[in-house]
Amino acid sequence: MIFPNAGYPKSALLLSAHTDDCEIGMGGTIARLVEAGVTIRWLVFCNAWQSLLKGLPKDTLLQEQRAAAASFGISDDNLFIDDIPVRHFPAHRQTILEALVAEARAHPPDLVFCPSLQDRHQDHLTLAQEAERAFKRTTLLGYHLPWNLPHSTQNAHVAIGPTHVDTKLKAVACYKSQAQRPYFQKGAIETLLSAAGIASGHDMAEPFEVIRLQAPL
Repeated sequence: MIFPNAGYPKSALLLSAHTDDCEIGMGGTIARLVEAGVTIRWLVFCNAWQSLLKGLPKDTLLQEQRAAAASFGISDDNLFIDDIPVRHFPAHRQTILEALVAEARAHPPDLVFCPSLQDRHQDHLTLAQEAERAFKRTTLLGYHLPWNLPHSTQNAHVAIGPTHVDTKLKAVACYKSQAQRPYFQKGAIETLLSAAGIASGHDMAEPFEVIRLQAPL
């Protein structure tokens, strides 16, 4: 378990390939970090307007992402949303790396969260690979988006309490444009949290892949 025995970091950086990634993959953990007073910055590289249902405004996911961040207590000042084309991250690899390196220099975090390196979605995988390059001396944890993980590594867990689950569900519910997707359903989310809890000895938990661990001696 990552928390609380090892203590909380002072700052954390959340990396989302698309709007909604972090909410689905680690929303309960975000709630715990905010609750503990951790300073959080959040970079979202794609607002995925190309994937919206026909007829929805182009800025729909931008507004939903901001509402989700606010539901955690994260202000717009610490949320940054880019517009790299969805499913084209490999072609923008250098741009992504440069943005991550600039962030690391300007606001060096104690802890970084990104998609798992086992994720098969090309956008998620590219972001994870470039995060591994950019944050060579920082603990890096990969969150899980199970529908893209045929072979997952779960070697760390964060225990999630009822209030954290509620906060995660409220954040996910901000994405009304995505409500038709099966992994946005309350039952599916709670089932995944329960399964990770069983694996780690808790009622509910979120699983992570430890990509890099920087621990003081």
